[in-house]
Amino acid sequence: MVEIKSYKRISLYVLVIFIILVLISVFFSLPPYKYLGNGYVYHSEYYYITGNTKEEHIPPNVIKYKNSSQYVTAMQVPLRNIYQLHLPDEFDSLTYVLDMDTTYYWIIEKQKHIVYGPLLWEEYVSKCDDLSIKLSQRVK
Repeated sequence: MVEIKSYKRISLYVLVIFIILVLISVFFSLPPYKYLGNGYVYHSEYYYITGNTKEEHIPPNVIKYKNSSQYVTAMQVPLRNIYQLHLPDEFDSLTYVLDMDTTYYWIIEKQKHIVYGPLLWEEYVSKCDDLSIKLSQRVK
C-alpha cells in the first residue's frame, strides 16, 4: 500500500514538472512579432512597426498601440541609440519637431497604406477626428 502511494506521488511530481517545462518552452518560443493585418507587423523585440514599404513604418520606441481592421494608432518616444540596434535604414531619415524626449503619435491607414506621423498630441487628435477614428481605437 505504501509503495502505491509513493508511486502515485512520484508520478504526480513528474507530471507537474513536465507541465512546467512545456509552459516554459511555449513561452520562450513565442515569436518576437505580432501580425497587425494588411502587411503590418509589430516587432516586440525592438518595439517598432513595419509595413509593406520603406515608408510604412513607426520606428522604436513604440510604447503603446491599438489595432483595428482599418487603423493602427501608436504612441512613441524615439530612441536616442537607434543606430546601435541594427534596424532598417529608413528609421534614420526621420526628423522630429521637438526633441527625442517628446512623446509622438502615429496613425496608419492600413487599407490605403498611409502613415501619419510623427504627430504631436494636438495634431494626432485632429487627424483622428478627420479620419473618424473612434475614441476606443485611439491610444491615450
